[in-house]
Parts: sequence; structure tokens; C-alpha cells
Amino acid sequence: MDTFRQALRHAEATFRLSVAFMAGGAAIILAGGVLALIHAGNPDLSYLPIITSLLGALITGGGGALAIHANRARKHLTEQGERLDAQIAEDHKVERLRGWIDRVVNPETRDQLNTTAAIKDMGLDPDPAAITDRVLPETQQASGEIEASRPDTGTPGQP
Repeated sequence: MDTFRQALRHAEATFRLSVAFMAGGAAIILAGGVLALIHAGNPDLSYLPIITSLLGALITGGGGALAIHANRARKHLTEQGERLDAQIAEDHKVERLRGWIDRVVNPETRDQLNTTAAIKDMGLDPDPAAITDRVLPETQQASGEIEASRPDTGTPGQP
């Protein structure tokens, strides 16, 4: 978190520096304009306003480049913050899931659920049908036996 704060302070300082450069460059450009008006009739000093204005434009351009850099740094920090928030939310979900799994009484089912959670945590998406068959096999079999023993279900093979 301290790294983010430091990077944000750096971006803010860069932006302030860019504003100072652009303001200074604009002031130098204005000074070049004033010099051009003052020495309008003097051919010996005709280059001075041009050089002053070019220098001001160069400094203003440097300030603009700093502003672009500061803006990119802020956007990058915003993206990193959003990714960090998403990761924290995902970690919270995993913690809640682990808490629910720890409440399961049957050790085999708990192990199967932990295995499935680990697979999901690694970013792999297992087939939901395979998960159901592995995690709840006795439930599937019991429901199949119940269905087969009902006379009104109309299952094939029943008299």
C-alpha cells in the first residue's frame, strides 16, 4: 500500500511540476511577445523575441510531456488499484469457501471439496458434471435408486 501512495505522490508531484513548466513557458512566450512589441523598429534585436518565444514554447512542451506522463501514471495506478480490489474480493470468496468446506463433517467429501476448490483457485475450470459426480457420488446414486424404486416414475425396466 505504501508503494501505491508513493507512486501517487510521484504522479502528483510530476503534475505540479508540469503545471509550473507550462506556466513558466507561457510567461516566457508572453515576454517574447512584449519584446517583439518593444523592439519592433530595431532591426538589430529582431532575433531576440523569436529566440525567447521558441525557448518558451520548448519549456511549455516539456511541461506538456510531464503532464502526459503524470496522467499515464495515474491511470496505471487506477488500473492496479482495481486489480488489487478484485484480487482482495476473490481472496475473500476463497476464505469464505474454505470456511464452508471446513464445516463439512464427512472427511472424504471435505477432501474432495478442498481438491475442487484448489483446482478452481488455480484458475482451472473443471466440468461441473465431473465435480458433481466426484463430490456428491453417493447422493447421485441414492437419488437414482429412489427414482428406480418408485412405481409411478415410468422408468424403463420397471414392470
